[in-house]
Amino acid sequence: MPQVSTDPKSPVRPLTTSGVTLRLLEVFVTVAETGSMSLAAEKLDFTQPAISLAITTLEQALGVKLFDRSVRPPALTLTGNSVYDRAREIVVKTQELGEAARYGTKDQLSFLRIGILNSFAATAGPFMINLLRDITSDWTIVSGFRATQFQALIDRQVDFIITADENPVPSNVDIYPILTEPFMLALPRSYHAKVVNTATLASDLDFIRYGREAHMSQRIDDYLQAASMQPLRRYQFDTTDAAMRMVGSGLGWTITTPLVFLKSSNAAETIRVQALPGAPMSRKLVVAARRADGSEIAGKIAAAAKAALREVVLPGVATLMPEFAKKVIVPKKARG
Repeated sequence: MPQVSTDPKSPVRPLTTSGVTLRLLEVFVTVAETGSMSLAAEKLDFTQPAISLAITTLEQALGVKLFDRSVRPPALTLTGNSVYDRAREIVVKTQELGEAARYGTKDQLSFLRIGILNSFAATAGPFMINLLRDITSDWTIVSGFRATQFQALIDRQVDFIITADENPVPSNVDIYPILTEPFMLALPRSYHAKVVNTATLASDLDFIRYGREAHMSQRIDDYLQAASMQPLRRYQFDTTDAAMRMVGSGLGWTITTPLVFLKSSNAAETIRVQALPGAPMSRKLVVAARRADGSEIAGKIAAAAKAALREVVLPGVATLMPEFAKKVIVPKKARG
């Protein structure tokens, strides 16, 4: 018989007289979703033996086997699958209860998790955070592709995101547009030829790819395909900064946006920009939040984001890329 801990951080600490606790259900759902007790332990900040003990305790409390341990990794049994559906619903609803209380208070929030697109975080981000610093006592800010997808909201990995996610907006997500910006060519200043089409440009310089999972990668590939171009994957970089440095060195050219250009330090000294040949293309940045889940805070984030864009980004575009000044738009409308 497993020993039940009295440690408040233990996943098997008894919270109900039935033996089935919310914490046990959370552990079970996490193991089921990660497919691994070790990954669940890492995610929940427990030891692997504690996770194993929690699963055994839950199985004994319910009187059923939740996992088939004869296979590796252990797989959910038929009963385990049925219990998972109900356990996940309980865990999610409990999280919603806590967040409803947290978002509904007029006092300062205890914590706030927000995913921010890299190019926004590095340009307008500090100004925006300064405007919002008093709404929470504990900020957790993450960036990168996965942390700024709509799916990160759905999975409750973050509370709000600032994103350029091109996927359809989920039905339970509200968006607040904050920026529309054009795509443009980024060329070495040493390349003086006038660019009338990208096919000619591609014959002179290599195309620099970046961001294997960036939100804009598919849009760029679609543009190149429409221009009947299939540049060789000779150079590919994970970050926009690395790609822009390669362009500045004269190695090649790429397609970017004003926000990404401003993010790259000293880009204007070695890179020149111009409009894309052919039909214009743009991307939109939005603040996104789960519907009816902190809409007042989402509105504050969107207002602060737009204020930061007007204060930091628009003047930078007007100075370094005056030909694009009227094409970078911060909307007045609150929600889209």
